[in-house]
Amino acid sequence: MSQCLLWLGLTLLGVLQTQVHGSGSDLIPLPPLDLVPVQAEFREDLFQGKWYIIALAGNAVQKKLGSINMFTTTYHLTEGHSYNVTNTLIRDNQTCSYWTRAFVPVSQPAEFTMGNIENFPHIKNYLMRVTATDYNHFAIMFFKKTAKMQNKETDYFKTSLYGRTKDLPVKLKERFIQFANMLGLTNDHVLYPVPTDHFCIDN
Repeated sequence: MSQCLLWLGLTLLGVLQTQVHGSGSDLIPLPPLDLVPVQAEFREDLFQGKWYIIALAGNAVQKKLGSINMFTTTYHLTEGHSYNVTNTLIRDNQTCSYWTRAFVPVSQPAEFTMGNIENFPHIKNYLMRVTATDYNHFAIMFFKKTAKMQNKETDYFKTSLYGRTKDLPVKLKERFIQFANMLGLTNDHVLYPVPTDHFCIDN
C-alpha cells in the first residue's frame, strides 16, 4: 500500500520512482497520439472544480502493488486560460498531502502541457488531454510524459476516469476500460481507488 501510494504521489508530480517503474524497457509503448480523441468544443469554465479519481490505468501502473485510497484533483481556471491543478491524497498515517501544478493550453482546445516543468529536471515534456467529458458527471483524461534518466528517454502514459461524485454508472466504467484497452493496456494496468469519507478529499 505505502509503495503504491508513493508511486502515485510521485507520478502526480511527474517524478520517476525507478524502483516501481523499472527501466522502462518492459513498458507498453506509447500509442499514436492521433488515436487519442480530444473533447470537441471544450468548455474550460465548466471543466474546472473538483473531480474524484474513480479509476486509472497506465503503462507504469501495476495492479499487484495493491489498493490505494481514492484521491481528488481540483482544476482552478486562471485568467490566462491555464489551470492550477491540485491533487489531494491521503497518506498512510491519514494525513493529507497536496501537490499543485500549472497546465497551460496548447494549440488545440482540451490539451495542455505542464507549465512549471522546469521544477522537474528529469521530465522532458508532460501532456494532458481531456478526451471526453459531460462536465457534470464524468471525464476521461489522457496523460503522457517523457522522462530522461541516465541519458535514456522513456515515454509513460496513463488515463484516468474522473467523477464529480465517488461512483459512476457501470456503463461509464466500461467505456473507460474500452478506452484503456484501445491504448494497449490490460486489466493488470488498471486500478480502482477505494472510496473513503476522509476529510482530506471531502473538504
